Amino acid sequence: MQGVQAAPPAAPDAASDAAKQPATGRVLEQAHEETFLPGDIDEIGQRFYVYGNALPARYAVDWYRIRFSSLDRDGSTLPLVAQVFVPRAAGQELPVYDFGPGTTGLKDECAPSHEQPTERNWGDFEAHLLSFAAQGYVAVMPDYAGSQGPDGVQYYYIAEMHARTMLDAARAALRFTDEQPAGAGDAKAANAIFLAGYSQGGHAAFAARDAAAQYAPDLHIKGALGYGPRGEVYTMLEEAPYLAPYLFYSYARYYGEDKVPLDDLLVPTITRTLESDVTTKCIDEVPAYYGDYTPWIYQPALDAAVDDHQLDAKFPALKQLLDSNDAGVAKSDVPVLILQGLADTLVTPETQRDFVRKLCASGAGVTYNTYEGIPHVLTRQVSYRDVLDWMASILDGNAPRSDCATVAR
Repeated sequence: MQGVQAAPPAAPDAASDAAKQPATGRVLEQAHEETFLPGDIDEIGQRFYVYGNALPARYAVDWYRIRFSSLDRDGSTLPLVAQVFVPRAAGQELPVYDFGPGTTGLKDECAPSHEQPTERNWGDFEAHLLSFAAQGYVAVMPDYAGSQGPDGVQYYYIAEMHARTMLDAARAALRFTDEQPAGAGDAKAANAIFLAGYSQGGHAAFAARDAAAQYAPDLHIKGALGYGPRGEVYTMLEEAPYLAPYLFYSYARYYGEDKVPLDDLLVPTITRTLESDVTTKCIDEVPAYYGDYTPWIYQPALDAAVDDHQLDAKFPALKQLLDSNDAGVAKSDVPVLILQGLADTLVTPETQRDFVRKLCASGAGVTYNTYEGIPHVLTRQVSYRDVLDWMASILDGNAPRSDCATVAR
């Protein structure tokens, strides 16, 4: 990263403590990008919170880019990039808002850290993160893990890798803020962590919730929330077929084409240029490029299986692979908040209710908020104050409302 400096070494008297810390989530490099004053943040918020539910910024915010360590699929060290937004709230123990972005693309050029929201908007993640940092949260958003090298691509909807990315990003945010001057906050290891995500990022947040007890027992996960999250991977084939080329290509690279036979799944007009297409086109291009007419994307047998809800019978190996990457399946008492637009066609209310029922069956307490007339792309904007209230209530020691009894009907 241009202008990035290596993170300073730990102080000598901290060496013994550092030895006890997990090897992942270490800050390798850092760069201060910009300082946003409250007035700047309020102006940015106006472009994002289209329903007028923005809140006046309480704090100025420093924006950093960091590189941090995680684990690749083979257990080797995998350096990843994240953006960290740190409120200038001196002397306070700040909670962490660990956010997984929605789909932006498979190649590094499409990574969330490369978004320029006023020029090429993939979700205006800058405005979203600033709005939480300005209310007193250390907001961190990692780029998703992927294979390294010039031919590397994102591990798209790979639950294990999403979980590692999110949990190590939280660790890095805590360590990073510990190294900053007092004016940038005083984040300690005991800080509350909220796992959050939009769409694909919701999958990442709940995958992290599933893995937290084993992979990151050092973190204090206080809640997990999703804005139109996709917890069950196979539903993408029904509701967002234009994302299937991303999914199948990434899975074929990760698991092997013997398990994900691209020629049997996608029509020749797709496979002929699949690699060049999915490795160059970002999310603002893919929906129009592939469209949502499934006979132009899927081979007839797959199209029929998806349409008839027979994927498990007709493509059992594929269905098993997709199911193995479902999120939100582990037993956990970490409370959950789901934000769902009732006009969402990308992750439909029916799909979301099924996911909520599974979360409830696993023992979770789930607050399920729905918003009349709201599509997928506006779930973050319309639910902003509800999310802040939900997190604040948990930080105050209150058990959030559970809607499991209602949704189970």
